[in-house]
Amino acid sequence: MPDGHARARLWEGLIPTDAPKDSEIDFEYLGSAYEMSGGHIRNAIIRAAYSAADAQRALGEAGLIEAADIEYRAMGKLVRATNEGDS
Repeated sequence: MPDGHARARLWEGLIPTDAPKDSEIDFEYLGSAYEMSGGHIRNAIIRAAYSAADAQRALGEAGLIEAADIEYRAMGKLVRATNEGDS
């Protein structure tokens, strides 16, 4: 299993350079927050890319986090709840 830094490089490196993406993606956060193999990271990126393309928007950090959460659940791992809706 790659360490957090290696996972961050995977998150960044597996997104095609010509893919439309936001400039504010924190790959270090993704690498440290999600203990996944390269294959699972790739699955999350593909899921996020399809979602972004369907919505006709650039690939962004929020979409990558959502896709990573879905991949984590598919791996049988717990996902932290967000504070959505809290004021």
